[in-house]
Amino acid sequence: MNPAMRALRMKLEELECHYTWELDCSRYKLLCIRDHLEDIGNDRSCPWLGQKYNLLAYIHHTLGSNDVALQCLKKAEEAYHLNRPLDLVGPCLLITYGNLSWVYYHLNNVEESLGYMNKVEALLHDYPSPPQGELHPMLCAEKAWTLMKFDQEKKKKAIEYFQTAISVEPERKELKSSHALVLASVHTFNADNQQEESRVLETLRLVKEHDPDNLYVASIYLIRLALGGQEIFIK
Repeated sequence: MNPAMRALRMKLEELECHYTWELDCSRYKLLCIRDHLEDIGNDRSCPWLGQKYNLLAYIHHTLGSNDVALQCLKKAEEAYHLNRPLDLVGPCLLITYGNLSWVYYHLNNVEESLGYMNKVEALLHDYPSPPQGELHPMLCAEKAWTLMKFDQEKKKKAIEYFQTAISVEPERKELKSSHALVLASVHTFNADNQQEESRVLETLRLVKEHDPDNLYVASIYLIRLALGGQEIFIK
């Protein structure tokens, strides 16, 4: 590896993006996640559209489809511009541009990789991370949403990242809904731990009231009630 590539690699490894989040898993698992993501709608009503394309890009690249990965990253950039207020687009693009820099690095295109690295550094200057080494809330939200697609240990980390993001943006329904779902996934029903079960149920209940159109959260809440032996009345 020549000195320029080595220096670029060191910079890349300092970024917060899919390539530094240790998402290693089996090819089968990646294919399952890919299929799940492709079932998610592509219209503007999807609050996680940019995040979806970022993760799809990482998966396609890992599976060997570089052209598709680049197409997904362009779609991620477009989605963020469509779905976020202008003053919040910048932080959202930190991950997308970081991913683009990584993909071009793997394609041995140093010029393009450096170009996107420079964009990341400019955004970090304009939107610095909070003190004490914490992630920007936008990065916390996307990292949490991504990690919840993987194994139990990553889901546990996702819970923490969602909590950080929610503390900054408590009115974002999709944050609370996703947090409740990953909490229920990590803490499966356990009749012998009523304290934990009560915490999960209360979280689901509050989210169901806050986001009544989210039928998936409502269904998980009803299933947990039924598992606990509670009668369910459908209006």
